[in-house]
Amino acid sequence: MCCRVVGAVFVFGGGVAIGITLAIRYRKRVFELCQLEHSLTFISGELKYRHLILADVFGQAAKHCGQVFSQWFIALEHALRKSNASSVREIWFSSLQQLSKFSHLRSSDLLILDSLGGTLGVVDLDTQINELAIVTKQLHDIREKAEHELAGRMKLVITLCSVIALLLIILLF
Repeated sequence: MCCRVVGAVFVFGGGVAIGITLAIRYRKRVFELCQLEHSLTFISGELKYRHLILADVFGQAAKHCGQVFSQWFIALEHALRKSNASSVREIWFSSLQQLSKFSHLRSSDLLILDSLGGTLGVVDLDTQINELAIVTKQLHDIREKAEHELAGRMKLVITLCSVIALLLIILLF
């Protein structure tokens, strides 16, 4: 009987741990959306006021943003510096695919960034800055919506995983 109780405690604890892990992922997405919003605002300022080339802008952005986006901006900077025939658009799209592998952003979040690839380094400065402002606003709206959903989703996921664990315990006994 003691082994059953210990097993039930472990099953329940595992369910709660899975719920907490999923809830943390939701929180990380909101955090990364906020970091990305700040990074794009920084990039816009660097383009507008310092008139740096795009590789230098990404290098500076890497120093002023979180770890996930720092790696991404460094990779963008290196790719732009060593590219011979690759366009900024090609480099941007391939880097977005890499970003999707190690960030908590959804594909719909990354789809918004997709539009920047066609304008950064291709069109005039004002159009680049305007496009950055539009994308930053869209990310801001998504982040606000995600923040409103965050508390409810976190509770829901933790509760759901706990209930599933309890049902599993009932079925095993």
